[in-house]
Amino acid sequence: MSNKIILVTGASGFIGQELVKTLGQNGYEVRATVRSESALRSVSQLKKQLQLDELTIYNLGELTAETNWDKVIQGVDTIVHCAARAHILRETSDNPLETFRQINCQATEHLAKEANRLGVKRFIFISSIGVLGNTSHANPFNENSQPNPQVPYAQAKWEAEQRLKQLATNMELVIIRPPLVYGPGVKGNFEKLLNLVNKGLPLPFGKVKNRRQFIGVANLTDFIARCVEDAQAANQLFLVADREVVTTTQLLQQLSKAMGKKTVLLPIPHKVLEWGFRRIGKTKLADQLLNNLEINSDKAKTLLAWEPPYTMKEQLQQMVDYHIKQ
Repeated sequence: MSNKIILVTGASGFIGQELVKTLGQNGYEVRATVRSESALRSVSQLKKQLQLDELTIYNLGELTAETNWDKVIQGVDTIVHCAARAHILRETSDNPLETFRQINCQATEHLAKEANRLGVKRFIFISSIGVLGNTSHANPFNENSQPNPQVPYAQAKWEAEQRLKQLATNMELVIIRPPLVYGPGVKGNFEKLLNLVNKGLPLPFGKVKNRRQFIGVANLTDFIARCVEDAQAANQLFLVADREVVTTTQLLQQLSKAMGKKTVLLPIPHKVLEWGFRRIGKTKLADQLLNNLEINSDKAKTLLAWEPPYTMKEQLQQMVDYHIKQ
């Protein structure tokens, strides 16, 4: 049993729930914040199911620049800040960037200031590979790549990183920029892909020649747990991903195999497909499905001796099994 107390924000989210589980099973005393009664019930159910006796849950509502953290943070050693306004598939805000800034930037800065005031030793911020852009072009992204956020979500994450670095604190700062995260219970575009493959409809992705990397949620939370414990992680920026590099064609083939489906992938030339997506105004979707997004994770391996413990095949199968049960 570790004597460290770890605070996880956004504990009912996709990454947050898996992290609470990982840290709890590693023997940490965990405090978790959620934003609603339904989220509270969800994490309470996880606590009961996994017998996480050292887990305390707080419903703080939507995080803002005025949230009162006194009771939650007192005595905490490390904060892992997962809470964020995520990508919205159908954006309804009149000013998306400002809405993202309020939660992903201003609320983050406020939390860090309060954490420093209350004596927290380490602050781990879950950012996004989107800070560097949507496409890695000729070379994989690494920690020295120039930021080039293309969407409001990534812009707000980049601004939050800068504000955290500018705070004059005694607190150690760790920033992690993961790519698209997948695993059991995934939402968003990965869930859309699962639904498409499950329907068995022909898909026009039989000749996509891109190179993309993702990270399974179990690999990501394993890395976060390493950053909680390893002194070498202090004041570092990390890019992490699964070992495997795949084309969109290969990803769909692996999903089909995991589902036991025979998906027909039509051999539409890459350039034709790209032209078609852009012609109908689906530039963002074209970037996600057709462009390169490679990541160099060497720093995590050399500095922290970390290797992804799970293969992509294992994690895709777990995700598919969960999806089918639902």
